[in-house]
Amino acid sequence: MKKMVLLAAIMLMGVIQNVNAQNENEDCGVLVVPTMYDNVSVANDGLFVVAQGDKKGVIDSNGKMIVPIQYDNITLGENGKDCGGLIVVSNNLERKTDYDDKSFIVGMYNKDGVMIAPMDKYEGIGIGNSDFGYEGLVFVKILQEVRKERETSIGSNKYIEYERHITKDGIILKNGTLLTFDDRISIEKGGLIIVKENGLKGILDKNGKAIIPCKYDDISMRMRNGLIEVTTPMQKENGKYVHKYGVYNDKGQVVVPVGKYERIDIERKYIIVKNGTQKGVLNINGTQIVPIGLYEDCSEEECDERGQYYVSISSHGKRGVVNDKGKVIIPIGKYERFRVLDTNFVAIMQNGKQGIIDMNGVMIVPIGKYEQLAYRYGVLTYSKNGKWGVLNNKGIQATPAEYDNIEPARHSTGMAAVSKEGKVGVVNKDGKIVVPLGDYADGETNGDIIILKSTDSKVIVKTNGETLLPIEKYKCAEAKFGKLTPLNVNAEYGFFEINSNGKYGVVRLW
Repeated sequence: MKKMVLLAAIMLMGVIQNVNAQNENEDCGVLVVPTMYDNVSVANDGLFVVAQGDKKGVIDSNGKMIVPIQYDNITLGENGKDCGGLIVVSNNLERKTDYDDKSFIVGMYNKDGVMIAPMDKYEGIGIGNSDFGYEGLVFVKILQEVRKERETSIGSNKYIEYERHITKDGIILKNGTLLTFDDRISIEKGGLIIVKENGLKGILDKNGKAIIPCKYDDISMRMRNGLIEVTTPMQKENGKYVHKYGVYNDKGQVVVPVGKYERIDIERKYIIVKNGTQKGVLNINGTQIVPIGLYEDCSEEECDERGQYYVSISSHGKRGVVNDKGKVIIPIGKYERFRVLDTNFVAIMQNGKQGIIDMNGVMIVPIGKYEQLAYRYGVLTYSKNGKWGVLNNKGIQATPAEYDNIEPARHSTGMAAVSKEGKVGVVNKDGKIVVPLGDYADGETNGDIIILKSTDSKVIVKTNGETLLPIEKYKCAEAKFGKLTPLNVNAEYGFFEINSNGKYGVVRLW
């Protein structure tokens, strides 16, 4: 069973489909970054940070130096979701104070190597994390003034001279416009900008347009589902001072009117609303799923398949399940036990026997039909006469119960390693054989790349099964350039780090 565990491990990042070595290409790869640097690192957008000694620069995927090697620090924005193509550079600046040892002078280049933020204007530039840059927006600290000041040492006539930098927060929009603010701001996922005006908060979109007015005491972003909770300033109502709550979506549209409920909790998939001790559930569009007070309690719960959620209802210590249309699919207390597997399946148990219903309450695997049922990582399996098989999403047998073991692979979009009579293969969640039973000895993954080794060959495949590099070309490249190491984010595009006599470069193999 050792091979089973090993093959499941190499499938952690996705699908392995049957591959056959292709004919060797005439070339052994293209040298993108020559082996002359002390270090090479990579981010999205085909940009490579190279280092010589303590200084860094940037080379693009065509081998062109677009940022000279003269900076202490370089940060690259991530392509697609954040600030792809933006390059923040900085040099350390020693500050002569006891309480502020080091600061930075900062600038920014675009992907074409043009400096779009000069080094003498900004004290700080941030891209690529939750507070400092999304959707091409860039957070900046604008250098307003440099003051020469001195600090006297206690008990002596000596003093230390230092610079005090006066800054102001700002944001550079995608069109290059600079917005400045008197109060602290933050950039959130989706390119939404939380701003303050006269002590109250509002939101601008990524083009700088106001979508939520600055009239709220607090704003809480829940960008996993695109919802924004707002809280009004304290106001007097029926002799008491209270906050009121509401919900907007990321377009600035009202989802839950302010003050409709006494309390609002935005969860990962649903909105829990409260009046007093009574609770109800809304979906992310504000449509009611469970009316307030209908059950003793209702809540959002996580399915066995992590990252998926459902609505649980309860009364008198017993539980049930409601689907997203508000239909009760498991009445409170109907079954001895149940487990919501994902947003498609619910495993139920009655009199010690198992069955499966779907999220419309339809029985797709009758109670007691099979000896055992198991579900992991999108694959539903059953056992019969000591052997295992796969059921599809309708509960129909997708494979006979013929395997000695089935091991679903984490993060594999519904793939499972199967073993039979000492041979190992791969099937998908519909029972289709994608790697025929055979002898696989070793393997490793790197992002969307799988290096798969059998007893007599070694190939590199993408997680969609496409053969990228047969063993002959891999050996040719290592002989020509040196040891190959897939470069993290960019491995799927064929970029490999090479090491020759302690110096590093980059080769592209496909």
